[in-house]
Amino acid sequence: MRTSTRAATVFVFDGNFKAKLRWMFVLVLALPLLAVACSSGSAEGPAHAQEGESGDPVVTVLIYSGRPNPTFNLGPVVAEGLSALVGSAERLDSYHKDTVMPSILGYNGFLVENRSGQGVLPRRLVVYQGAIEIRNGETRFSSDSARGLEHFLLEQAMAADVLDERSLDMLKEAIRVRDEPEIHAEEPDTKQE
Repeated sequence: MRTSTRAATVFVFDGNFKAKLRWMFVLVLALPLLAVACSSGSAEGPAHAQEGESGDPVVTVLIYSGRPNPTFNLGPVVAEGLSALVGSAERLDSYHKDTVMPSILGYNGFLVENRSGQGVLPRRLVVYQGAIEIRNGETRFSSDSARGLEHFLLEQAMAADVLDERSLDMLKEAIRVRDEPEIHAEEPDTKQE
């Protein structure tokens, strides 16, 4: 008990008490004003969509680490096109992981959420490197080896204008590089001596 009394006494009679009190007063006034300012406008801007009253699915471009990922809504016509691509993908009997989303920094794929469950899309869809994770009560996986679904979602993100130029270039590069086939054997030496 005596120690806590001394600590309080040191704080109260410290020479910097007035400065500390002034800062506490500023913080007490500034925090509510900051909270009102952040909640009154759209702090997220146009790059962050929410499921509207129509129940349109929301696509999240999983590209950033440490800041919000850009999102956009899919209209009914685009959702039907996406559903057709999902339906044409080859269904896999098994998949070697629990999810297609990797645990890495940078690009992790596209997440499509149909929270209302209405329409032709499943409730949750993740697309990454030609693999599709479909969650609609149960989880199943499909293969999109031609990467048509991933390219389709990239085109939709570009049309929605939710990525800045640098992020768009990074995303295009990530998808393009992964589209190229891996070379596992050395190429034969064609030089003539």
